[in-house]
Amino acid sequence: MNRLTTYLVLLPTTGERKKLRKILAGVFSGLFLVLALTICSGGCQGEPPRSAEKPKVAATIFPLYDIVRNIAGDKMEVVLILPPGASPHTIELTPQHVRRLENSRLVFRIGHGLDDWTGRFTEFLEDGKAVIVDEGVELVSAGEEQHGQEDGHAHNGVNPHYWLSVKNAQIIADHVLEKLIEVDAQNEQTYRNQAALYKDRLQHLELELKQQLEPFQGEELITFHDSWVYYAREFDLVIVGNIEPFPGRQPTPRYLASLQEQIRRYDIRVLFSEPQLSSESVEAFVADLGLELYVLDPIGGVAGRESYIDLMKYNTNTIVEALSHGRE
Repeated sequence: MNRLTTYLVLLPTTGERKKLRKILAGVFSGLFLVLALTICSGGCQGEPPRSAEKPKVAATIFPLYDIVRNIAGDKMEVVLILPPGASPHTIELTPQHVRRLENSRLVFRIGHGLDDWTGRFTEFLEDGKAVIVDEGVELVSAGEEQHGQEDGHAHNGVNPHYWLSVKNAQIIADHVLEKLIEVDAQNEQTYRNQAALYKDRLQHLELELKQQLEPFQGEELITFHDSWVYYAREFDLVIVGNIEPFPGRQPTPRYLASLQEQIRRYDIRVLFSEPQLSSESVEAFVADLGLELYVLDPIGGVAGRESYIDLMKYNTNTIVEALSHGRE
């Protein structure tokens, strides 16, 4: 068989060619359908379009962060700047702090010298702004509630620890609510509902703490530094001295002599330290005078104090225990 004969034998017949065309037409039709479905699944009737990312806001310290997240709920991303366990008075800023704030629309802060370090990195916020939450709060001048002890401590004229009043926490919540609505008006009613529920919990907390502390009204306290002025005013306690003249600054012998005089004058038997600041410099002083040292926490965010409400309950329980012990 010559080469031409071979080719002719291999060529399909007319009937076979018709069958082949039908097969190929079916294959191409199938491929076209698969391609069309694949393209359509991406935009025609497959997955819904991705929703816009949640607005992002930040808060400088844990108590403020917790208030914000209770109102924001799941409608916003809320980030905390100051790590739990750290002190706002001694924080050292790092690039991580700046990255944490990226794309934040608002940075809620206390102000008055406590977290002024936010000014060093809020300039990196493209569309965000810093908001001090003291609007409507009756601020106390630094040293205003100090009774008798010589004190060189000042927070630029205003004591900034106003969040340690439950009544002030409710005022802060109102201010936060309005700012969140400015950022995300679409979810206004959700924010208002969540704020109302949270404020109701705060009102119950205020009543509960007042009942706990009622037997100790008028009792004198010496705290680690002047964090507790607003708390003492709200619950009818009296701050007569501070262990440190300024957070992180060791007391001088002269200062300790003044403190010892206050301890004797008011028959103080317990002192209060804070977990964010070292108390090593006064432990010998406390031991020499036969005093007990209890821990009050103005910041929280750690185990057992994982909400603002839990934090305030912890501090009140600690004060009640300490003052009860002091009466024995």
